[in-house]
Amino acid sequence: MPTDITWLVHEGVASGRTAREIIMERVGEQPVPLTEREKFLCKMQERRAKQQEREKVMEHVWEQRHKAEARQTQHRRSLGESKSGQKPAQPKRWSPHDGTRRTYQQALDASKPLHWNWVEKAKKFVNKRASTQSDDAQETTPSATDSSPGNSEDRD
Repeated sequence: MPTDITWLVHEGVASGRTAREIIMERVGEQPVPLTEREKFLCKMQERRAKQQEREKVMEHVWEQRHKAEARQTQHRRSLGESKSGQKPAQPKRWSPHDGTRRTYQQALDASKPLHWNWVEKAKKFVNKRASTQSDDAQETTPSATDSSPGNSEDRD
């Protein structure tokens, strides 16, 4: 047998056997049972291999989770959310394709022109103002509020 052990390493790698098994086979002897230390080392090697496999799987799972979170963040940003997860101050107009659920009234309001809400608010403000002015006028004498030249609120 040659003293160089490279042939042994190559053959062991190719066949998946240990150097001890190859030597015993070449010599023609039956393999001697492993000592306690060798059994322990074999178990440790198997455990290490299993642990490396688990780590590889966990790394793959982590990468997939990270990619999913990145996709979800990108999707939120495309919908207009900020990094903190809050909607922007100016909401987008409703469309049936944006994936949001709205009530029937919200859908009707969204289908109206953008200035519609302003018109409604202005009408409510004017009506409220007129009702408060009429209440004030009833408390005071009506001739005093009509004859005052500085009352420009009625002209609006």
